[in-house]
Amino acid sequence: MYEEFGNAHNVAINTDTGFAYAVGTDTCDGGLHMVNIQEPTNPTFAGCAAEDGYVHDVECVIDQGRDGRFRGDEICFGSNEDTVTIYDVTDKANPVVLSKTTYPTFGYTHQGWLTPDHRWFLFGDELDDLLGNVDNTTTYIMQVTKLDQPAQVVPFTHSTRTIDHNLYIHGSYVFEANYVEGLQILSYDRKSLAAGQLTREAYFDVVPGVDEAVFGGAWSNYRFDSGTTVVSAIESGLFVLLPDLSLSK
Repeated sequence: MYEEFGNAHNVAINTDTGFAYAVGTDTCDGGLHMVNIQEPTNPTFAGCAAEDGYVHDVECVIDQGRDGRFRGDEICFGSNEDTVTIYDVTDKANPVVLSKTTYPTFGYTHQGWLTPDHRWFLFGDELDDLLGNVDNTTTYIMQVTKLDQPAQVVPFTHSTRTIDHNLYIHGSYVFEANYVEGLQILSYDRKSLAAGQLTREAYFDVVPGVDEAVFGGAWSNYRFDSGTTVVSAIESGLFVLLPDLSLSK
């Protein structure tokens, strides 16, 4: 049993290193609470990354990007309410904030995911729509080839007005759970990301006929290696889908 914190907003696990990262706890100023789970029956506290305060969600990886200075280091990408904050947590006792990046339309920097080549971080903002900072659903694209100096955040504007929530990247596709619009599947390549563009290839609407910036509908999604994708919807439960993305090419 691990009793170093109580409630957490989320827990992310880096399976490559055997560390868990609890975020939004009542410890570490709400930042990264790091736990060694290499011995699952004996989890131990490893350190705090509290410098930038509250972290809403995070992805932690072994860096494989183009910034050779950090290749092989354990890097965390935090969605921290008003910034994307990048940490080097290789030394758990002395984590380092490499950069903090904001953007003009931020409302609540919510959650994001790296492309497989670790060159781009795509993320969503849960309140930019509600606050009127943007007119339509917006997915943000940030080049992270320099971890301590990421490129300017570029917005991609959808044709919908829905609040975006959780997104995950699988190969060259982005799987977004966008509340009442449901699951959105978008494609990209290196050129399209450089141009700030995504292409909607498929979708599954969990609240047909509603396209508004309201809290309801799809909460999150998970894609299995088989291609089966599950979507959790607040009012209507769990949908199990098998998208045929071969039809989009």
